Order: sequence, then C-alpha cells, then structure tokens
Amino acid sequence: MAVRFRKRIKIIPGLSLNLGSKGASISLGGRGASINIGKNGTYGNLGLPGSGLSYRTKLSGNNKVNRRQIKPKATESQVITIKVKIDDNGNVEYINPTDGKPLPENVISNLKKNNKEALISIFKQACKNYNDGLELLDKLHLNVSPPSDIRIYNTEEYPEPPPQKERLKNRNLLCKIFPFVEKKRLKINEAIETEYNDKLNYWIQKKAEFDKNESDKAYRINELLALGNEDVINSELMELLSNIPFPKETNVNFEINENNLILDIDLPEIEDIPNKKYTASDNSLRISIKTMSDTERRKIYMTHIHSIIFRIIADIFNLIPTIKKITLSAYSQRPNVQNGNIEDQYLISVNIEKSAWKSINFDNIECIDVVGCFEQFDLIRNMSKTGIFKEIKPFATLIKNDDKIDQEVINEFENLDEEIKEPSQKVKQHNIDESLISPSIALIIGIIFLPCIFSWFTLKKGYSKTSKIICFTWMFLSIILYFSID
Repeated sequence: MAVRFRKRIKIIPGLSLNLGSKGASISLGGRGASINIGKNGTYGNLGLPGSGLSYRTKLSGNNKVNRRQIKPKATESQVITIKVKIDDNGNVEYINPTDGKPLPENVISNLKKNNKEALISIFKQACKNYNDGLELLDKLHLNVSPPSDIRIYNTEEYPEPPPQKERLKNRNLLCKIFPFVEKKRLKINEAIETEYNDKLNYWIQKKAEFDKNESDKAYRINELLALGNEDVINSELMELLSNIPFPKETNVNFEINENNLILDIDLPEIEDIPNKKYTASDNSLRISIKTMSDTERRKIYMTHIHSIIFRIIADIFNLIPTIKKITLSAYSQRPNVQNGNIEDQYLISVNIEKSAWKSINFDNIECIDVVGCFEQFDLIRNMSKTGIFKEIKPFATLIKNDDKIDQEVINEFENLDEEIKEPSQKVKQHNIDESLISPSIALIIGIIFLPCIFSWFTLKKGYSKTSKIICFTWMFLSIILYFSID
C-alpha cells in the first residue's frame, strides 16, 4: 500500500506552499485557475468548480521524458581457470586445478589461439622466477655515482596535501520556515567542522613530525657527517649497506680507523648461482632450458662478486665524504683441500684511495670491465681467467682479528677456570680427610642414647617436674649437637 504525503501552507492570499514526499512547490491563484511552480517545471491548472472537470498542461521547464531504458544484454563468456606446469625439459602442461588432470586438446588449442600474448607473458615471468635473479648478478654496479667530497641534504616538503573542507549547507527557505530543518542543517555543519578540524590537526601533527625528522637528518648529514662524527658515520654506513639490493645473501662488517674504512665481505657461494637458464620465446609458446657448464657458472660468479665489491666501494665514496681510503677483503666458505673442512677463505683484497677511484669514468660505466678494473689499484687476487680462485692472505681483516680476540678471551677464561678449580679441589680433599675422622660407636651412644634413657626413666612416678624438664632438655640438646657436628 502506497502512502502519499501532501500539505498546503497558505502564505498570503493567492500564494500557497505545497509540501509533498517528492519535494516542495508553490501555487499561484485560487480555485478554478492556478499556476504550480516546482522542480519539474511550471504547470497551468484549469477547473470548473462543482463539475469534477479539470485540465493540466505544462507551460515551461524540464522537458525530460521518462522513458524505459533498455540496456543491451551483456555478452556472456565462459571463464576457465587453468594451471600451467613446466618440467625440467621446458615442456608445458595445461592442467585443470579442480581435478589435477590435463585439459583436453581442443580446450588447449582454443586457449593458445585466444590467449597467446597472455601466455607468453606468463611464461616469461615463470622463466624469470626459475632463473632466480640470474640476469641481475652482473648489473649490481651499473647504478652508481662518482665519488663526492661533500654531501648536502636538502630537506623535502611533506608529501601529503592538507585536508579539504567539505562545503557547508547553506540556509534556504525551508530553514527559515521550519526550525527543525534549520536545527538539522546546523548539526550537519557542526559535524563537517568537527571532522575537518580532526583531519587538519592530524595532518599538522604528521607534518610537524616529518619536518622535524627532515631537519634532524639535514643536521646529521650536513653538519655532523661533514665534521666526521663517528656515530653518524657508523649510522650512515649501516643504512647505506642495508639498502643495497644484493641479489644473493651478502654480509658486510666494517671498522673505521680515522679516515680509513676496513671492510670484510662475506660473499655468496658459487653454489648460489643457478646452473640452468630458462628462456621464453617472444613469438611462440615455447620455453628453452640451457644447462650451464662449470666454466660458464664460474665466470658468472666471478663477475657477480666483483660487481658486489664495485657497488659497495662506489656507494661509500659517494655518500660518506670523510672516507678517504677503503681496505676491502672478501671471503667465502670453501672446503680446505687438505682436510675437507669448510673454512672462511679470502679470495680478493684491495686497497683503494678515493683520489685514485676518481679516475673511473662513471658516465660510461656500462663499458667498464668490472673484473679487470681492480687491477689498476693495490690488489691481492689469485684467480684464473675462467674464475678459479685460490686462497690469499689479505691486507687487513676483521673476522680474523675477531677470532684472535675471541681465542684470547677463551684462554683467559680457561686460565681463570683452572685457578678456580685448584682451590675447590683442595677444599674437597680437605672435606674428605675430615670425613675420615668419624665418631666411635660409644661416643654416639653416650651423646644420643643415654639422654634418651634418662628421659624415659623420668616418665615413671616419683620424679619431679623439674627433673623431667632437665632430662628432656638434655636429650634435645644432645641430638641437635650431634647433627650440627656431622
């Protein structure tokens, strides 16, 4: 059942305000002839009183005609979910993930025909995942900058714009006529103001925090770093090294000795280099797999570790202006050919002055042989052209010094432990000797059983209360004394 609401308010003779569920309108005129003005336009009304006859026509306004809009029926398409499996030989198998069975040939043929480009893109992404970052191993040093003698940090502006205030509700005719409408308008505007103030205060707080962090960072870099503050240099080095996107696990230890930086790099292992290379065709749905030879794999590893060293040195000379010299030693875990134990073996060690590093043309970095470029510096390296490394004795290390310190500490603790053991052993021997002096049976009877016998006799009639107290006290004291001596 539909409910309609309509109310007419007479303002002045001949002028009425009509309120309905769909809005408000104004009527001009009286019975028999009137004009109605509303949101749908202006209408003229004529009627003959008492006859029930009336006529209504549109005089002006919106000529919008309500028409039934017929939406075209969407073309239905069937969505098929598939699983692509690639084996070690590069063969592709299309599987139904629901039951794990291969798809029919007609479905596969239709899939290849209508989704070729999408499948090629999927194959390339799969090959990239299988290669495990192989294409990035020799490119780590390409995105570097030349060394700098000064580093200036320019503070940035807070990136978030201030919040925009929502437009307030204006006072209209209904607000002037009806108090409850005006009250609602004021309540809405108050909520808008409150929400805007909350957002603005939050934005001001975040901007103040951002500006303070930027100011602190500028002071730390522009002032303290330029003065060679050791804490700031350590902090900047840690942040710098942690932000280098090493393709394989690489760990770096460092120590600052005035303007000389000593670095120890724990390199990836050659076993971390993939032994197969997956390649997807650009025009066909095929994947080729190439198994790399040991020589090819060693050459990739050789280029990769030199790319790591180049990147670390370049970033430090560019971002830490107070560092004038770097002594870098890189090691890897390799089996000892004499005993087969896995040991840390140093492969490369280099001394580089910042002034000498400036001779590199960083505008033409892609043409640099990252392996051969270190030969112009003070270098220790025993390596063949095919990437076979032999252990070297580096210029300076941190890991070996740490091991030496740790061994000295262990020796000190062992000596201290021996000193502690000797007196404890003497005390133990002394206790053993004393234990040999055990009391005789007669002494035990005299100390314990005689007081008990006397106390038992006092329980008979004829003994005074005082005698009983003395005997029992003697008995308890004898027992306590015996156990304290033992």
